[in-house]
Amino acid sequence: MKALTCVFYSVFFKFLIFHSAFAQNQTNTADTLNLLTAKNNVTNAYTTSLDNDLHLYNGKEYLSYDKYYLKGHQFYKSSEEQEGAVYYEGHLYTKISLLYDVVLDQIVVSEPNGSLQFKLENQKINYFQVHDHVFIRLNADTLSTSAIRTGFYDLLVDGETQVLAKRIKRIFEDVTPRGMEGEFVIEDKFLIRKNTRYYPVTKKKSVIKVLQNNKKELLKYSRTQHLKFNKEMREASLVKLVQYYNSLPTLQ
Repeated sequence: MKALTCVFYSVFFKFLIFHSAFAQNQTNTADTLNLLTAKNNVTNAYTTSLDNDLHLYNGKEYLSYDKYYLKGHQFYKSSEEQEGAVYYEGHLYTKISLLYDVVLDQIVVSEPNGSLQFKLENQKINYFQVHDHVFIRLNADTLSTSAIRTGFYDLLVDGETQVLAKRIKRIFEDVTPRGMEGEFVIEDKFLIRKNTRYYPVTKKKSVIKVLQNNKKELLKYSRTQHLKFNKEMREASLVKLVQYYNSLPTLQ
């Protein structure tokens, strides 16, 4: 038992060191996915004491703005609460019910054993996890022409070169002879992070331009894997292509 306790605190100490570095530089996310996997195994004793911590539920109340005539919903993937995790104000909360409001770029949590929902303060969130996706918060550099804006980004590929998605939903409304109609329209955007810079990408041509040092290999791989970059296949194809790029010996 004593040996097991020592192992726990040794790993957990490394976990805290990582978060200290993460707080200083939020764009350094190379180990984020591995970290989240590890923390599920080594921080249960720590997070258990936080399960009932009301500190997470003292924000402003979240009021839904959905309307009866709107098709779809404002949340990521599902309008039903999902079990997830969030690193908030220096504490890691796991196994909590949350929703990600994509329209507002807002995390919503439900009060335990209650009916109220609360909005977390975005600037206090380092990352959160829901639907098996990790979202990291990036801050835009106002002194540069960076492709990013401050907000949460879905980390799709983690490695020397990363792929991130900015999940976007907009509300479209129209007056028709039948009355008001509308829907939530998805407009996701994708970025490649290479050598600390962010590049917006859409078609295969723009991806190859960013990764041009391995252009020949990537074009061949794209053909053999039948990768397509239309709206329906873009995300999956982009992930596969960059994962392959990261596996190649020359990455600079």
